[in-house]
Amino acid sequence: MLIRVFCIISVFILSSTNLLAGPYTEIANVLLLIKNTDTSVPDGEKFGEIDLARFSEMLERLGAFHIEYGYSPTTHPMWKSVQQAALTKQKSIKPLISHKEHYISDSAAFIDCALTFLSGKPKVAHHMLSKLRPHGWCGNWYATVFMAVTRFKSLLYQLEGRNIAALGCIHLVFHSNMESLHKPAWDLLMFRCAHLSAITAQSRCFRPISYWLVSMLYPKTRGGDLAMKFTLKHNPETPKPTLEDYKSLLIDRMHIRRRQAELIEALV
Repeated sequence: MLIRVFCIISVFILSSTNLLAGPYTEIANVLLLIKNTDTSVPDGEKFGEIDLARFSEMLERLGAFHIEYGYSPTTHPMWKSVQQAALTKQKSIKPLISHKEHYISDSAAFIDCALTFLSGKPKVAHHMLSKLRPHGWCGNWYATVFMAVTRFKSLLYQLEGRNIAALGCIHLVFHSNMESLHKPAWDLLMFRCAHLSAITAQSRCFRPISYWLVSMLYPKTRGGDLAMKFTLKHNPETPKPTLEDYKSLLIDRMHIRRRQAELIEALV
């Protein structure tokens, strides 16, 4: 309870004073997610795929954090609080891994991997991820778990400085895009994709995509805003998108999917 109150007060004060508000707010949000994940309900009725999606989004935000602020979130002064909260939450998550419902057990196994990483053991988390296999007979669920696991691996590779491997994992994620039940923080995934493409441009494995294209595909999102920020950083003469630019790209959802397909083709 005290950690939750501390997080809320920290977010309010730091946002008001603008004193490193961005990094502190991001770390506080990780703490709030850990504390608010409900595993206390008998048989875990309220725990499942939504929690998996929330943790997957949180991990994606940490990947964007690493790029935006130039350092790993695990070196942030508040990270010790995250480690302690993760270790505490693991005690209530582990029993759910053997739950009879596959979507609960698989979600618990994935979140256990995430908590292991958050507690300061990234190599152990990577080893656990390599053994995580979805259960049941639902193809969409298989794609959902595969996407979450592969995105997580991409983050771990990125934090290790293995950028080509990180980009390769994102490329694999696209194969489960259409079948997955959830696609959390897709704008941030695409921003990471653009960034990794830019810094590995010398590699022949992938053709780079532009920050600008991502900013156009995902306007008024954090990923789109970061992409535009990096566009202007690397090319200050780049004009900001106009309303007509947005109209030409965002006519309807089918058009957006076609533009996403262009991004995928750029990675092949």
